[in-house]
Amino acid sequence: MLIEREIKHGENHCPQGERIPTLEQGLLLTRDLDSKINIELKDHETEPRPFYLAAKILDCIQKTRIPLDNVVISSFNHGWLNWIQSQGLEIEIQALVGKIDDTSLAVNNPHEFTRFVNAGVDGIITDFPQEFFTQKRI
Repeated sequence: MLIEREIKHGENHCPQGERIPTLEQGLLLTRDLDSKINIELKDHETEPRPFYLAAKILDCIQKTRIPLDNVVISSFNHGWLNWIQSQGLEIEIQALVGKIDDTSLAVNNPHEFTRFVNAGVDGIITDFPQEFFTQKRI
């Protein structure tokens, strides 16, 4: 979760040996680029204690000193989002709703990205932000 690790061949469409950045590294890059990041918290029902993941995420956000208006936290676990709100930090949260299945909600196709930008959306979630970083910022 918060630890850098090496990717196995073909995993997540990445070349073998590529490193997955830590959350801290991603937050620092986002801060340095003065960009915005959406952190989606996924509930795998393996937390050692209630709100463990949410607390770790908040600790990392505070450690990096990223401006809180550059951070969005989203999740299908609304209990986590309520807990985050109760901590008194001015972080935008987004409650995800709907059926969770194999359908991706991420925009990973450059043509789809351009179509949504031209339609005037407020934000786009993608698995490959580096592919769109040079295009019009949202």
